Amino acid sequence: MYRKKVLRGKSPGQPDGLHLHMLIYKRVLPLSYKENDSPAHRNSRVSPYVWKLALCSIVPGAVFWNNTIPLAFFACTFCVFYVWFYRRIVRLDIPKWLSSKDI
Repeated sequence: MYRKKVLRGKSPGQPDGLHLHMLIYKRVLPLSYKENDSPAHRNSRVSPYVWKLALCSIVPGAVFWNNTIPLAFFACTFCVFYVWFYRRIVRLDIPKWLSSKDI
């Protein structure tokens, strides 16, 4: 929302190709795709990346559901990691572990 509204002056409700899942599809998967991969197959290969990212917030939320301080710590840590991860992909400085052919 900040990127779209403040930095670009556009409505946050308008679609664009800068969502994390689209950046993974366009910038990370081409580094590891196989020659016979169809676009639909590459699209489904985005899911494990998003699932792992979601687990980084789901697991601490489930474990520390009634303890505010660890929840706040993990929420802040998740936000910092997300911004770091997003910026690396936007700048095409993609970590080598992210472009594995095994995913």
